[in-house]
Amino acid sequence: MVKIQPRSDSLTQNRSTRYLITLLIISTATGLQWLLWPLVGPAPFILFYPAIILAALYGDGLSAIILATLSTQYFFVPPMYSFQVTWPSGVVRQVLFIFAAFMIRSITQALVVALSRAQAEKEKAQEAERSLSTVLRDLELKRDALENSLNGFDIVNSKGEFVYANRAYLKMWGYDTLEEILGTSPSTHCADPSVPEKIIRSLKETGQCDIEFTALRKDGSTFEVRMWAWLGQDVDGNEIYPTSAIDITEQKRAVEALKYQRDLTQIITDNATSGLFMMDEKGHPTYMNPAAARITGYNSLDEIRDRPLHYAVHWKKPDGSPYPMDECPIDNAHSALKAVQNQEEVFCTKDGRLFPVSYSVAPLEKDGHVIGSVLEFQDITGLKKVQHTLEEAVRARDEFLSIASHELKTPLTSLKLQAQMRRKILAKGDSSAFSFHKLSTMIENDVRQIQRLARLIEDMLDISRINTGKLPIQRESFDLCTLVQDVVNRHRAQLESTGSSIETLCCDQAIGHWDRFRLEQVLINLLTNASRYGAGRPVSVSVVKESQKVCLTVRDNGIGIAPENQERIFQRFERAVSASEISGLGLGLYISKQIVEMHGGKIGVESEFGKGSTFTVELPVEAT
Repeated sequence: MVKIQPRSDSLTQNRSTRYLITLLIISTATGLQWLLWPLVGPAPFILFYPAIILAALYGDGLSAIILATLSTQYFFVPPMYSFQVTWPSGVVRQVLFIFAAFMIRSITQALVVALSRAQAEKEKAQEAERSLSTVLRDLELKRDALENSLNGFDIVNSKGEFVYANRAYLKMWGYDTLEEILGTSPSTHCADPSVPEKIIRSLKETGQCDIEFTALRKDGSTFEVRMWAWLGQDVDGNEIYPTSAIDITEQKRAVEALKYQRDLTQIITDNATSGLFMMDEKGHPTYMNPAAARITGYNSLDEIRDRPLHYAVHWKKPDGSPYPMDECPIDNAHSALKAVQNQEEVFCTKDGRLFPVSYSVAPLEKDGHVIGSVLEFQDITGLKKVQHTLEEAVRARDEFLSIASHELKTPLTSLKLQAQMRRKILAKGDSSAFSFHKLSTMIENDVRQIQRLARLIEDMLDISRINTGKLPIQRESFDLCTLVQDVVNRHRAQLESTGSSIETLCCDQAIGHWDRFRLEQVLINLLTNASRYGAGRPVSVSVVKESQKVCLTVRDNGIGIAPENQERIFQRFERAVSASEISGLGLGLYISKQIVEMHGGKIGVESEFGKGSTFTVELPVEAT
């Protein structure tokens, strides 16, 4: 198909070329008219009409009309070979030819313009068709992408009804087909029906919305959703609300689990009694738990984060000299990726005070390189004290067992020797050795050893009762002065046998509610100590009644007690002098103190070394 292109200065030849084409067309028409003259003689203008059409298309139409008029007038209109025009027929003929030529030229040009416009419209339509095809393909791709998206996508119209949902949305909410939700409200898809209203309100205010909520499936089960919504318009200009949603149930569970673990770790570390430091690859602290802050005295991690931890808590040796970092076992474990567990060292507080610790270091590594470490430590100052106390208790126990075995063995040995001697005498038949006087002496010695043995056993039983809180106190009303006189009279001979005299100074009456047996036990212990440490010098016992209390005092003039021992002697297994010098278990004063305190009273000693001791017992009159 021939395409007619409109002429323009930019699309066709220049003016000279058009004139040349026009001349060529008219010359060709003249030649053909000449050759065909015998056939077309009666129509001298017949071949020039097509020539003018061609010239109007490809040359210059006006020039073609002029040339055609001149050519026909000269060659084909009588008188031939002359430009003379006959009147009136020749003039009329030429005027009609020129008129027809101008009409043909105008029609041709109009046709060209029409054809050009039609061609342009056609090309424009073809371009529009191609663009539409591209848009349709693009829309199809987007539709496929939307349908196959893993995100749920839906569109709600201005009436609040679903008009579209992709497969992911349907699957997410448990629906099989789109028809199930078309025309329904999205509020039925939310555990909280007010969620769609909140989304639309946000869209109207800001044009978009990002929200998390609990969604409701078709079967009634719930899941967590994050939804993005924006404001749009349909082809009619009505508001629509497209949304995109993802199921974040597992994500939220993971976040909650992570938060739980983080909070749990935080609770554990914050409430741990052990100090915890975390360090980076340079040994700088990046974390300090409250226990570490409390133990070391630092108020904030900012105080120490700009230097290696060594220079904050481990820069002094036990003797107070500087501790080089390259000798530090903690730093060496950190650098060498070697864990250290349950080692003991001495750390420093913020103010430089040294304290013993038990520590463990766990280096952290990645691809064989150290990225940090964790230091866990405990202040074992109390443990060391307990350890020392236990060691002292073990020592005291061993000493007690040694003393107890010796003290128990002494009366038993005496009784055993007396029994063996009597057996030998009986074997010899010598009855003179068992006279009344000698037998009385033997029995007296036996009773004394048995009483000593019974007292040792009773002391040990009292210690056991005190430790278990089962030492009985049986209160009754009695006169302490009468009790003192009775006990002194019964033990006067024993005291005088050591060379000590005894004197009592008692008020008229000192009546109170006490345990008679236990206070007698206290007085006997004090008198026994006076006889042991009194160095054969006088002993005095006095009872004084004050307002609501009674004071019992036992004074000797013996060796006295050094000031540093005056508190210690009231503890278990303790004596003022070595066990090798004075016999006994070292329990009398301890038991006496416990008995007095169980009565609500107190016991103390005033003594000066070499000048004797005064023991004072204060007892409330009434039970407290």
